[in-house]
Amino acid sequence: MRGLPAGLALFAGLCLNAVAAPALTSRPLSAIADYPASSVTATVVADNESRLAAEVSARIEALPVRTGERVAKGAVLARLDARSAEVELARARAQVDILQNRLALAELQLEQANALKERQYVSAELLKQRQTEAAVMRAEVGAAQQAVKQAELTRERTVIKAPFAGTVKERLASVGELAAPGTVLLVLTEQGRNEVRALVPEMQMASLRGAKTLGLRMADRQVPLTIARISGVIERRDQTREVVLTAKEPLPNGYTSELVWVSPLPFLPASYVQQRGREFGAWLLVDGKPVFRVLPGAQAGRPVAVNWPLDTLLVEQGRFSLNPVAPATPAPAAKK
Repeated sequence: MRGLPAGLALFAGLCLNAVAAPALTSRPLSAIADYPASSVTATVVADNESRLAAEVSARIEALPVRTGERVAKGAVLARLDARSAEVELARARAQVDILQNRLALAELQLEQANALKERQYVSAELLKQRQTEAAVMRAEVGAAQQAVKQAELTRERTVIKAPFAGTVKERLASVGELAAPGTVLLVLTEQGRNEVRALVPEMQMASLRGAKTLGLRMADRQVPLTIARISGVIERRDQTREVVLTAKEPLPNGYTSELVWVSPLPFLPASYVQQRGREFGAWLLVDGKPVFRVLPGAQAGRPVAVNWPLDTLLVEQGRFSLNPVAPATPAPAAKK
């Protein structure tokens, strides 16, 4: 340096070199990467939750179950007044008896007409008439027998039974009330068969699909889940998809908690994200030299997911002293 003694000039040069080339240390991505957990609200929903209604018009005689009570499949949940149904059934059966007696007479007359026909004591017209009468009576007996089956079905509908094992969620009627067809008497929730449903933002779907572990957060533990299906429809309002998951163990119906999963991609801590002009990136050590890698979508003060090999070296000590206008290079490709 001009105008300076030789010793002072040498000292100044060493100082400038020390500033220009700070001591750098590095750490592999595997040592600093974080795998953040994501969570969304999830609810346990029963496979079946039936609103059991009356199918006939009758007064309620008994409701032997209470809200919160567990019942087995086929258990009686409600009884309706069956007297009208019994009357109709008796009438239908009596009608069958009457028609069967008439059919017996018609068949006897047909048999006699056939015998007389062979001796030519009866006309073909009369024989045809006897055949027609017998056929009509057979049809009437068949219709009456179907009426008996309908009356039996109506009587059976005065007793409402559990279609599956479950828990009585609500009792919406009382003894003595008149139930019309369609009147909901009870709400039964299936026991032991359920699934977990959650609305997941579309921007988190890739992370969810690639997650190695999924769980429902309980009070004292986390229950492992597996994805059963993902809706193909995106909700327009909040840009979410419904995800349905299942567990290998029974879960309490109606339980609302959090669906939790861990990102399959490593995240670079926010302290390693630096700004160079209008771009954000990180300093890597490549062949012993610092290289600025641009991170598209990165933001100041926030971790960022990187698709880099885990042995990628990042500058640790001295990264804040590096030249912020050094040329940037593309990020290294991830190992397959």
